[in-house]
Amino acid sequence: MESARETRPAEAAGAPASKRVQERSKSHRHRRWRKGKAKASRLIHSMDLHTMTQSLVTLAEDNMAFFSSQGPGETARRLSGVFAGVREQALGLEPALGRLLSVAHLFDLDTETPANGYRSLVHTARCCLAHLLHKSRYVASNRRSIFFRASHNLAELEAYLAALTQLRALAYYAQHLLATNRPGRLFFEGDEGVTADFLREYVTLHKGCFYVTSN
Repeated sequence: MESARETRPAEAAGAPASKRVQERSKSHRHRRWRKGKAKASRLIHSMDLHTMTQSLVTLAEDNMAFFSSQGPGETARRLSGVFAGVREQALGLEPALGRLLSVAHLFDLDTETPANGYRSLVHTARCCLAHLLHKSRYVASNRRSIFFRASHNLAELEAYLAALTQLRALAYYAQHLLATNRPGRLFFEGDEGVTADFLREYVTLHKGCFYVTSN
C-alpha cells in the first residue's frame, strides 16, 4: 500500500514535466519555422527567378544522387524521388512565371499600384521555390549527420512539392486565360463554353496542399 501511495505523487509530478517538454519542443519547432521563413524571405529579395531556379535544380540533383546511392531503403528512395520531382517542377515552372511577369503590368490598377492576381501567383510560386531552396541547402549540409531527421524532412519536402506542382498547374491556367482573352482583359467574354471548360478544369486542382495545420 505504501509503495502504491508513493508512486502516485511521482506520476503526478511527471505529468507537468512531460507537458513542459512538449511545450519546449513545440516552441523550438516554431522558432525553427520562423528562422527558415526568414531565410526564404531573404532569398526572394536577393535572387532573380532564373538564379533561384538554377540553384534549386543544382541542389536537387545533388541530393537526388546522394539518396539514390544510399541503398534500397524506403526513406532514401522517397527522398531521391521528391528531389527529382522538385527538379522537374522547378524547371517547368520557371518559363511560365517568366511569361506571366512579362505581361503582369498590363493588369495593374495604375502605375502606382503594381498589384494583381498574376503578380500574386508569381510571388506565391517564388516563395515556394525559395523555401525549397532553403530546405534543399539544409538537407545537403546535414544529410550525413547522425542527427538528420530523414522522415521529418521528407514529409516537409513532399508537402512543398505538392504545393509547387499545383502552383505550376495554376500558372498553366493563368497562361490559358491570357491566351484566350483579349489583350488586357481579365475575364472571358462572349464564349460561355470556354468559361465552363476552364472552370471544370480548375475544380480538379488539389487544394489541400495549400492548407496548414497547427501541429
